[in-house]
Amino acid sequence: MSDTKTEHAEKLRKVIALEIDRIVEDLELRRTVLLELWGRTRDRGMFLDTVFSRWATLGFPELLHLEPDEVALVDTFYRELHELRFYFKFTEDMPVTLSESYDLGLLRLKGYGELVLEAFGGAPERPFIEFPEDEPESASPTGLFAEESEESEESEESEGEPEAAESEPEQNESEETE
Repeated sequence: MSDTKTEHAEKLRKVIALEIDRIVEDLELRRTVLLELWGRTRDRGMFLDTVFSRWATLGFPELLHLEPDEVALVDTFYRELHELRFYFKFTEDMPVTLSESYDLGLLRLKGYGELVLEAFGGAPERPFIEFPEDEPESASPTGLFAEESEESEESEESEGEPEAAESEPEQNESEETE
């Protein structure tokens, strides 16, 4: 294998590992919210968004960079993910049954995902920014959006206030003359 093919294969492994890690983590973190919303709305969209993957966009030319046993491992994870996605897409289960199926599906995905991550050397670390707790939520870490949000708030206030300010004195004047 040439250096470029080796580099391409390594990059592909990292991207796949990152996606698998994201999918499993999202399913873990969103579990409670997804199940509560299902109980109220029966909306499948949030489940389908959570298990979205780019795996199907890869073609054989890209997969040829991986070893056959690696492709088999990755395919096993994504087949399991596809089954869970299929279930989410068509289920009419009540929340308790959905919760049990969700937990079983997540357990299986975690197991297959760990096999892939182990074979690929783990997922790359995602960047993490720690924000001070005393900083207002609307503040931007770069400061770029802070000015924009202040300007938009000011323009919203100025758009609504003059009309209200103008209409109040008119009413007061007419009340005084009567």
